[in-house]
Amino acid sequence: MSENGKMNSLIELLDSHPGRDSIIRTASYLSLYISSYARGNTSRKLKTISEELSYCRLIMRLFDDFPMLHFTLNYGLGSQEKTVLMRVLGVIKNLLDQVYYPVEHVAWAAEKRLVKANSYILYTAGAAIWGLSSYISIVRSLIMMSVLQRQTKGLKNVVLHEKIVAQQLEYLLMAFKDFADVVLAINYLPPGSLLWAGKLNRKEIGLIGTISSLLRLSASLSASLKEAPKNLPVDQKISEIETICREKFPDLPVFNENSNLSPSSSSPDHKHLLDQPKSPPTGSPSSQAFSRPSYSLVVKMGLFRCQ
Repeated sequence: MSENGKMNSLIELLDSHPGRDSIIRTASYLSLYISSYARGNTSRKLKTISEELSYCRLIMRLFDDFPMLHFTLNYGLGSQEKTVLMRVLGVIKNLLDQVYYPVEHVAWAAEKRLVKANSYILYTAGAAIWGLSSYISIVRSLIMMSVLQRQTKGLKNVVLHEKIVAQQLEYLLMAFKDFADVVLAINYLPPGSLLWAGKLNRKEIGLIGTISSLLRLSASLSASLKEAPKNLPVDQKISEIETICREKFPDLPVFNENSNLSPSSSSPDHKHLLDQPKSPPTGSPSSQAFSRPSYSLVVKMGLFRCQ
């Protein structure tokens, strides 16, 4: 894909709430990681940037309840899933994600003394919910990788096989991302309550968070790049062979927005062929029709029934 196309995809990513959240999250954890190497005032400034960006994400999530509810209702009981296990895991994950937002909202309100509640307990509950949701996502990704692997057995279509392998790689990267989130969620639990809870230092938190954020950002950007070009007419559908060519040869001028080739342009030969049907007949047919005696003979002998 051209540089202009990549820039447009990045802008579209920034225009969307999930994409912007991924970029802010990456900047937050990256600032925290770099601050562990800096010294003095520079380290303090980077840590402040990380904290403020994280707080920015918290404020933005105050309005995520209804979009999440809309997604949960549309998902329903997961009738579109292929297995019962995937349905159950999907429903549980959606419920956990739905509960997470009000818990975090109340924790924020308690921290700002807007309501009377223990913000520490609520933030801990939010971390536990986040960890469980991420763990379920890991299981779902592994199940999907297994399902896709079974589809490759006996498959002779090379193009389709490559697509399945690419999907498996995407699920694998998402599993790594969710695993990093589980590591962070456990660390945010009360010290000594579970595994490495409260034991990770600033450098480790920043590194793991940066890896998780980059994987999330990469997945969002990849999904944005795979979208069909928006400058095509509505009634113009992309065929399967064109889709394959776009994936295999993305740098071809014909697939770029700035291509000098115009769909409406036509060559002189094309115009000449279009004008041909409008020209008058050039003469009588080369084969003459049956004469009357010959036609009568054909009908009389029933030769017209011959196949």
